[in-house]
Amino acid sequence: MFAVATPSWRACAALCVGLWVLSISTAAAATADAATAFAAGAANVRLLEDALQPGICSVVLERQRCRDDRQTLRSYSGDPNLYSEFDNWLVTGDATDFPRQFNGMGVMEQAWRQAPAAAFWYVAGALVEAAPLPRASAFQDFSDSMVTTLRNHQTDVPDEFRALLTGAQTDPLTTLVPAVEQSFPVTEFPQIRLSQGSIGAAQLGAYFSSLMELIDVPIGMSRPESRLFGADVLHRVDALHAQYSDGKNSAALEATLAAAIPADAHWIDAHLRQPLSEDGPTTKWPAAVRSTFLLGELVAQLAFNAAAIKDAHADESFRGAIPELLNSADVSRQIRHEASLLASIPQGDLQDVSSAATRLTLEIIAEP
Repeated sequence: MFAVATPSWRACAALCVGLWVLSISTAAAATADAATAFAAGAANVRLLEDALQPGICSVVLERQRCRDDRQTLRSYSGDPNLYSEFDNWLVTGDATDFPRQFNGMGVMEQAWRQAPAAAFWYVAGALVEAAPLPRASAFQDFSDSMVTTLRNHQTDVPDEFRALLTGAQTDPLTTLVPAVEQSFPVTEFPQIRLSQGSIGAAQLGAYFSSLMELIDVPIGMSRPESRLFGADVLHRVDALHAQYSDGKNSAALEATLAAAIPADAHWIDAHLRQPLSEDGPTTKWPAAVRSTFLLGELVAQLAFNAAAIKDAHADESFRGAIPELLNSADVSRQIRHEASLLASIPQGDLQDVSSAATRLTLEIIAEP
């Protein structure tokens, strides 16, 4: 799979903290219920993460989340044009279309005065998203800035959370965050739905590829919803390992994925990327199942490469494997036709590859 160059962790956090203190309109926030404010705070941090690692939105199955987060903040702020600089980028997910300037939404004193309950839940939603970011002092500063904000407004913090925030021995990242998550439990994203029959193998292959791509953008992988998604992918692949008695299981990888992720590219490669790359189909799987899984995985990888990595040699190699996979893959006539068209796109035309592979990935996922 691919390795995505990541920016300086310290530069990332400096950007995050700087954007977090920007203004938010209180007009819509004043009437926001807890769920709406929580969702907006979480969406704001995810968009910050997308700005730090645009490759997150290059993952086909993550792109709708990027669009949804933008719409959530537009609705919350009351500004239908908010983040319009993202519009072109979120159509393609192409890293070259990413706008180099981005302004986030923080919570200023006016919001605490006019809508303290909404302000609390907005910051709480942001903290839940920020807490599991890759372990680095720079990101710790980002989370700490939110904790400081809550402590400065502790009289507006609901009673059931205040003690978790103010106790002398309290670490809000290990006490407040889990308590808040009980009010709004995290659910996996992308949400896995596998169809009955052979197409389910291609769908699982696309999800497996998406997990690998998230590992390539570790800010995205650190998200609570991504960790749940990763565990679900591994469980489902393990079921096939058990069904075909190939001796593999991913228990160790699942434990690693659930723990803190350090901001260390070598560690991520050794403990996440490499083990996952070895966890796919084996020759003990039936040829049709193996080829169908690999076809789904390959198509999703092609879309990510064309949008984020732009490795022409990888594109040539991967698309060159499609005809052989189609020889034994068990897919519909339409999927087979679209895959053949993808393989025949002229070399070097990564924009067309991105469009075709994105479309085919979504078609595979949507197959009944």
